[in-house]
Amino acid sequence: MIAKGDALERMSAMIGTGIRQKFEDDLIRFSYESVKAWPDAYDNMMPYTYATMVVAGRVDGQPDMVHYAVDHARTLMNTNFTQDGWWKEGSPDYHNQVVTSMTDLDTAVKDYTDPPEW
Repeated sequence: MIAKGDALERMSAMIGTGIRQKFEDDLIRFSYESVKAWPDAYDNMMPYTYATMVVAGRVDGQPDMVHYAVDHARTLMNTNFTQDGWWKEGSPDYHNQVVTSMTDLDTAVKDYTDPPEW
């Protein structure tokens, strides 16, 4: 919504020029890089993080964010569910959190394609 509207341009009158670039670099990209700097815990909260990374990558036109999130989600799926498909901690609530967040991730990547130059 922000990218398609004129809010960033209107803000530049108050904050100065280059606000779109600051938004992309100082908020979206910095947030992504901050998460990436820590080792992935592959815990029950990470699928939500992956889903937001995909959204951020799509909004900012950064396929590396999308690929990072999908690759880590695959690792989480392959290493943290038991053979019967249950989340490793055995808690129905944690299982539901992970599955719901993975569904959100699936929605976020739906119809995604890499740009031709990727």
